[in-house]
Amino acid sequence: MTFASSPERPWLTRDWDQQPCQALAEAVGVPLAIAVLLRGRGIDSPEQAEAFLHPSLQDLPPPELMKGMAEAVDLVLDGLAQRQRIIVVGDYDADGITGAAVLCLFLRELGADVAWELPHRFHDGYGLRPTVLARLHERHGPGLLITVDCGISDYDEVAQARALGYRVIITDHHQPPTRLPPADAILNPSQPGCPYPYKELAGVGVVFYLTMGIRSRLRRDGFWQEPGEIPNLKALMDLVAIGTVADLVPLRGPNRIFVRAGLETFATRPRTGLTALATTAGLAGPAAVEDITFRLAPRLNAVGRIGDAGKALEILTATDPCQAASLAASIEADNQERRLIQEQVAGAAVALARQELARQPSLLLLHDAAWHPGVLGVVATRLVEIFGRPCILMSGSGPFLKGSGRSVPGLNLHELLHDCRELLAAYGGHAMAAGLSLRLEDLAAFRARIDRLAAERLLDLPPADGLWIDWQAGLAELGRPEFLESYARLGPFGRGNPEPVFATAQGVRLTEATPVKSHLRFAVQEDGRRWTGIGFGMAGYAPRLQGEAAQLAFHLRRNSFRGIQRWEMQLSAVRFLG
Repeated sequence: MTFASSPERPWLTRDWDQQPCQALAEAVGVPLAIAVLLRGRGIDSPEQAEAFLHPSLQDLPPPELMKGMAEAVDLVLDGLAQRQRIIVVGDYDADGITGAAVLCLFLRELGADVAWELPHRFHDGYGLRPTVLARLHERHGPGLLITVDCGISDYDEVAQARALGYRVIITDHHQPPTRLPPADAILNPSQPGCPYPYKELAGVGVVFYLTMGIRSRLRRDGFWQEPGEIPNLKALMDLVAIGTVADLVPLRGPNRIFVRAGLETFATRPRTGLTALATTAGLAGPAAVEDITFRLAPRLNAVGRIGDAGKALEILTATDPCQAASLAASIEADNQERRLIQEQVAGAAVALARQELARQPSLLLLHDAAWHPGVLGVVATRLVEIFGRPCILMSGSGPFLKGSGRSVPGLNLHELLHDCRELLAAYGGHAMAAGLSLRLEDLAAFRARIDRLAAERLLDLPPADGLWIDWQAGLAELGRPEFLESYARLGPFGRGNPEPVFATAQGVRLTEATPVKSHLRFAVQEDGRRWTGIGFGMAGYAPRLQGEAAQLAFHLRRNSFRGIQRWEMQLSAVRFLG
């Protein structure tokens, strides 16, 4: 969501070269503005542009490139042949939940005996905990254990699982430790020696690659007699897209392919439980990335943030409409409770951050014993957006504190924690998000160390001040069908593929400017076309915009209302010309 830009924030225009941009536009058959946006994303050749504008599941790197794939597939197929129970252990966030759902649904389609277990955030903690292993052993006995979005740091627990008679496959995407766990197979593109070229898959993306590897082997071995018997992996892409977007991985390469295909799959509403969840979230039409970010993912995450994440996995695998509706209502109640808790913590954290800023820290590290640990990550995200600094929030009164952190582009939070490891009881995550725990008596030393390290590394980052304008044009240019058709293919937008910011080439006068609570609803007309739009947090601009000419900086958004899609403007900033 975009909020009002500071009036003092300078507008900066990105440079572009006329000749190569024009050549790319002509070679690919797109407007010049689209070619400029492509080159701004590092896409220089017609071949790269075609692949970017028309992403396909067929363009995914083959599963055989992922280290450990052959061993993992062997284990799964051996388990199937021996009718061995396969137990899926996922994380309790949207990435782990969707990944567990993908794996369970796929294995059940193959006829496997599948059970699942999600750790409880408060009773178990993150990952393959001893309490989780104890439950598994009591309920199911030994079998094939597959982790989803966790396990890469659980050396002792994996050793214990194998001692109990389990064969273990780890699928994870978090940064591996120096000593890898003694699993029978590990799938993690970031592990040493893995030739898979794209290292920033979400956990659900790694799991999807396992399904690709299994299906590829079975096809090669003639497992299916008729083409119609072969599982259609695109049917799982709605779940892969949700987990990928929810985990904030860059939407480039395979991740972008996953999300584009997943949004197409979601539009057909193939999943009973997900349809019920979307209905309670007020999502009736096709979904966009922001719908996953602000509607679906928060509801899936809410269950694990305040209790048992099992309901979220149940709804994603549900086939009975009555059960799905009941689960959706329960999840919605959990989400409302989560929002109340989150707002309370956020209010206190913002106030504490303003006090902390008096000493000008490079990284905000805030602690309150009463904060609910389930919402620390999402509140940390909000503080990063407000203050533009990396942020870690800690809760608990000792002896151990638990925390969650979020970073800014270019600053690897996991590396920061690694360099403070002697002060930490545990840590894990990736560049933009991480979790940690430490002793209360180590908090002051940790604060000083990580703030110093962050200050040193932030010096190497380019300044973030200023609103960067990607393309400046008249509204008539942006309203042409050939431009809008090509522009739609630049998405889905997100981290790694940011949404372009446009600006009007000259001042415009709004035909409507109506405050709606703290927001601004507006309309502007140019060359016979009427544009409508919204400016979040910009209601205060309404009186001036009704009379003065202004340049508008904005995103283009395609909205759906009662089955009708239309393009609208979402304001980023306003610059008055009077």
